[in-house]
Amino acid sequence: MGIPGAANPLLLRRAAAADTAYQIEKGLRFNEADGSSLKRTVGKGNTRKWTFSTWIKRSAILNQGPIFSGSVGNSSPYQEFYFTGSTDRLATYKDSGGEASINVATNRKFRDTGAWMHLVYVWDTEQSQDSERVRIYVNGKRETSMASTTWPAQYAESAFNRDGSVNSLFYGLTTSNDHFDGYGADPIFIDGLALHPNCFGSQDSSGNWNPKEFALPAPNI
Repeated sequence: MGIPGAANPLLLRRAAAADTAYQIEKGLRFNEADGSSLKRTVGKGNTRKWTFSTWIKRSAILNQGPIFSGSVGNSSPYQEFYFTGSTDRLATYKDSGGEASINVATNRKFRDTGAWMHLVYVWDTEQSQDSERVRIYVNGKRETSMASTTWPAQYAESAFNRDGSVNSLFYGLTTSNDHFDGYGADPIFIDGLALHPNCFGSQDSSGNWNPKEFALPAPNI
C-alpha cells in the first residue's frame, strides 16, 4: 500500500497480508516554494490535555520544518511542533506572550528524506512530573534523550484549543517563510485525551511501525 503521491510506499504488511491491512487512503504533497498549508480557526477546547498524530515524509532539508502550529491572531502566545532549522531536531516551542515559555527538543536529528515516519505529540500539563507534560513519539517509541528541557508548568495552557485560535498544519503561523517540504497524511487531533501511539499504529513481527485505524485503548493512558 502507498500513500497517494508518495515516491516511496509506506508498507503496512508484507506479501500475503498486504491486501487486508489497514490503508491510509489519501496524502498531500507540500512544496515549500508554493507556500502551501492547511489552517482552521477553532473554538475553545481543552488547553491542558490533547494528542496530535500524523504521518510525514520529508522531501528536503531546508529551513525550519513546521508540522503543527497554533496561535491567536498570529500573535503570542504561539506554539509550534516542528523540525529545527539548523539542527533538524524534533521540537516544540511556545512563545511567552506574558506566559511561561516552553522549549523541548530531541537530541536525535531527523535528516532522512527517504522514509515515512509517524509522529505523536502529547500535551498533558496536569501531570505532576514536569517531563511527563510534553511527550514526543516517533514510530511508536518515545523520545527521552533531550537537548532542550524547558518544560511547561503544571496546568499550563497551550496556545492550541483557545477560543479563536488558528491551528495550522505544515506552516509556521508567525513566519511566512516557514513551510514544510514533504508529504503529510492522516493528521489526527484528539481533544481532552493524552494517548499512546498504539491508538494510531502498531508494530509488526519485523519491527516495522505501521498505521492502523484509530482506536481508543481501555483504559486510556
